[in-house]
Amino acid sequence: MFHSLWLFRIASNEVNGFFANIRISKASPDEVVDGSGSEYREFKEELKSAQEEISKNLLFLELHQALACLKNRYQDVITLRFFENKKVKESQKF
Repeated sequence: MFHSLWLFRIASNEVNGFFANIRISKASPDEVVDGSGSEYREFKEELKSAQEEISKNLLFLELHQALACLKNRYQDVITLRFFENKKVKESQKF
């Protein structure tokens, strides 16, 4: 019996501590709706950044798929020229 009360008290304290640490938004609903609130601007910036990152990743995947379709010697030339910054004459050896 004592152990269950003890566990209940620990769980209760943890729940209270969790909810005490949650940041409460002080923005009014009007600020959020019309886009004048700082939280809304932060959200928009994060969303834009995430969209740019997704675009870069999709472009990388398309490039990777296109390179995979080439013969190995052409892949080597492209790798030397564009990823290892070799000169054209150096990559012509392949």
